[in-house]
Amino acid sequence: MEKKNNKLSEKVNIFLKLTPLFFRKLEESLGLKERILIIISLFIFFGAFAWQAINFYLSNTEIVPARGGTYIEGIIGKPEYLNPVLAKGNEADSSLSEIIYSGLMKYDENNQLVNDIASG
Repeated sequence: MEKKNNKLSEKVNIFLKLTPLFFRKLEESLGLKERILIIISLFIFFGAFAWQAINFYLSNTEIVPARGGTYIEGIIGKPEYLNPVLAKGNEADSSLSEIIYSGLMKYDENNQLVNDIASG
């Protein structure tokens, strides 16, 4: 087992010694146009990678509100009754009753009746 670790560490050491030499030789053998082309290619590659990472993050996350806090809604007019039975005559009372009390049914965005607290 120790022989395998020694061989592996020798290979890693050789690789680490050769890597700067490789890049030095590569730099010496490339012309100006080739260097510029490589730099532009690297910018395009990393830019595309960043674009894909951001796109993946945005498409796989959902923004949800934090739990807790305070809900504030303004109404026009002075509410007189909080009882939903008596709130039919006043717009402020109706709005406030809808916010405070849930009904059995409610209207959805297509103006169709759907269950609110009623089930079944």
